Amino acid sequence: MKKLTTRFQDSIGALFKEQIGEIVFLSSPSDIGVRRNLGRPGARHAPECILYQFKKLNNHLKIKSFSNHIISHQVREKVNFKNAQQEDTKKISNIISKNQNFIHLGGGHDHVFPLLGAIDQLKEIDNIFILNIDAHLDTRIDDEHHSGTPFRNFDQTASKPFFLYQYGIHNFANSQSTQSPLDKNKMYQSQLNFNEFNQNKVLEEIHRESPFKIDEKTFVLISLDCDALHSSFMQAVSAVNHYGIELEHCLSLINCAQKLSPKNAFGIYEYNPLYDSHAGSSARSLAYLIHEYILKK
Repeated sequence: MKKLTTRFQDSIGALFKEQIGEIVFLSSPSDIGVRRNLGRPGARHAPECILYQFKKLNNHLKIKSFSNHIISHQVREKVNFKNAQQEDTKKISNIISKNQNFIHLGGGHDHVFPLLGAIDQLKEIDNIFILNIDAHLDTRIDDEHHSGTPFRNFDQTASKPFFLYQYGIHNFANSQSTQSPLDKNKMYQSQLNFNEFNQNKVLEEIHRESPFKIDEKTFVLISLDCDALHSSFMQAVSAVNHYGIELEHCLSLINCAQKLSPKNAFGIYEYNPLYDSHAGSSARSLAYLIHEYILKK
């Protein structure tokens, strides 16, 4: 009996050793940036809908706990968009300085700008690698900040060097000015055929093109703009993609980026629940990606 009890205790101890610590969700329930970019309103409901589906899939034996912090507010962004983004950066910086196991849920892709601003302030990192899975570069040259300008905006304000690796981009969906180089940092559009995905080739291309060594002093941000995903399961976006990336392919890309550095985070943007199915199939797909990302942490 004593031996059985000891084995039971050992198995429970092993189980809890495998637990993942607290996961912090940062929610930005606003679509003002999407509207400023003439997109369809509705993305402000995305964090709530994604989290609702995630809670159904959550493996409670693996994830110790998770919390949700509301970062953005529609009213503040309507009054002064740039000031609201600066306030968001301060909020995010205060949170991630204490816990870097976080996932960011937009809203529009404009919310990646204040997130990057907060990551840029982390003292323990030397540089930032951004994997942007997207149909659009989101480097528009525009006087106004919106969901199409975040990476161009960050290039103008970043204190640390960063490398922006763009994957899934459609040339026919981006103007020549949008495809122009950044002023201070490097942007590279993947030359790999994303319908013939190979994880090793992606890693080789990233390391070959990066202007700096990507290691444990690099913060890796995986930014998923949902319009990169195929319309067969992702119709709930402003720009539906008839030639997008499949779900398992996207997950392989995410896991690929996770291998680059132990310091990494995942952000999801541009999901619009107003155009989802009654079953919430698009939200469930995104919840699945979050779940699998967390289990690889």
